[in-house]
Amino acid sequence: MAISRFTGENALILNSALIRESQTFDFSNAVFDKLNGFEFNIDSPVRRLLFAQPTFTTTGEAIKIALPEMHIPKDLKFPTEGNNCILAFQVALFDMENYRCRK
Repeated sequence: MAISRFTGENALILNSALIRESQTFDFSNAVFDKLNGFEFNIDSPVRRLLFAQPTFTTTGEAIKIALPEMHIPKDLKFPTEGNNCILAFQVALFDMENYRCRK
């Protein structure tokens, strides 16, 4: 189900980026805004309890990713032996003109 929703979102993005006259695509940043906050598991309690939309800024060759302050609900339960969690990011760079990707 999640893959189907993601495929559907990508189809909408590709269709909106298509320039019909030239049969080329315009992949500006705004085209991909629809994926902001996309959740594979729509019923995830993590999204409901810990959702925080990051912001991105670029300066020259640097990218800054910032998360807003999060208020963890008191009713959030960790596994019995767990007392912390790790927030991880993966950054990828896509060069659509030259068909390259760097992770």
